Amino acid sequence: MNVKKRTIGLGATVFAVTAVCAVAMVVHSGEAGSFQQIQALTMCQAALKKAAPVPEKVRIPSVESRGNAEQFIFTWDSTTKAIEMRTQLDEIEPTTGYCMVDKATKRVIALTFGLRPII
Repeated sequence: MNVKKRTIGLGATVFAVTAVCAVAMVVHSGEAGSFQQIQALTMCQAALKKAAPVPEKVRIPSVESRGNAEQFIFTWDSTTKAIEMRTQLDEIEPTTGYCMVDKATKRVIALTFGLRPII
């Protein structure tokens, strides 16, 4: 039984390695961007939870940033997903929220819970 050994030329090998590196760079850059948005969202969720009248009875859903090159801007309202607070009667009461995170300093620079400005 004859088994033919397949060989790959140097050009094909270089092309394959280059392609794998390019894919890895795209995936890495996408993850870095997503991580920054997720980090900013987590900061906003924590700040809003802390500002809630009863932090353990509030649910702040994930929303997409509507920001720009300088800031992440998250809004919770009727056009996205509302913040849910549980009342003393265990009913869900929707409310609004707004949070802005500066990308350069990685700090919350504006925060509103309901109609009450916090920062």
